[in-house]
Amino acid sequence: MSTSAAGTGQCDGTTTLALPLASDIYLTGPTDGLVPCPLCNGAGPTCSAGPNAGQPCVPEDSASISAANPTSHDCPPAASAFIGSLPIGFNLSAGTQTATSQDLSAQQFVFFGFCGQQFSPSFQNPPHPCTADSQCTTAPFTRCRQRTSGAFGQGPARTITATGAAPGCLTDGAAHPLTLISVFGIPPSYNTTVDASADLPGPGATSLPGTTQLLP
Repeated sequence: MSTSAAGTGQCDGTTTLALPLASDIYLTGPTDGLVPCPLCNGAGPTCSAGPNAGQPCVPEDSASISAANPTSHDCPPAASAFIGSLPIGFNLSAGTQTATSQDLSAQQFVFFGFCGQQFSPSFQNPPHPCTADSQCTTAPFTRCRQRTSGAFGQGPARTITATGAAPGCLTDGAAHPLTLISVFGIPPSYNTTVDASADLPGPGATSLPGTTQLLP
């Protein structure tokens, strides 16, 4: 996270949570001898690889999800694979969030625009979010656009809608199921391999199922 989390929760289960993320990016490959995501497992548990190999760690994910878990922030990949962090505004809620695309001069179906070039997937650095060309005044990045029209490989998409699940009244003190959702824009990483494979900059969406409980 880039700053402290902040949010609100009410007894009726209404929940909002802002988690400004700094998402670290590591670029690894099958022949460079690196372990993309060292596990936090075994007795202890400890990190299975990376610069903290053999050091104690706290697993972040359940091993039952897949064989790729449990990972941990205590077990990063090799430092040489780190290429930077993406700032992502992560505003979660248990309600519904909708993003609507717009048609701009350089591109149609733009959900989250950044100042870039007319005919090239090249964007201003540092990233400059925009909703109109008039906000892009630094040549040659004078067009508001994202890398690819639409969202998530769906071509001419016009809306993105995510719906969470509120837990209901929490005054009984019991644990209630809760699903938080967020629709957000992801800036470019300025690494050609990452941006091409992840289609950045562009829209993102996520859902986080869990439980919530009101404690005295």
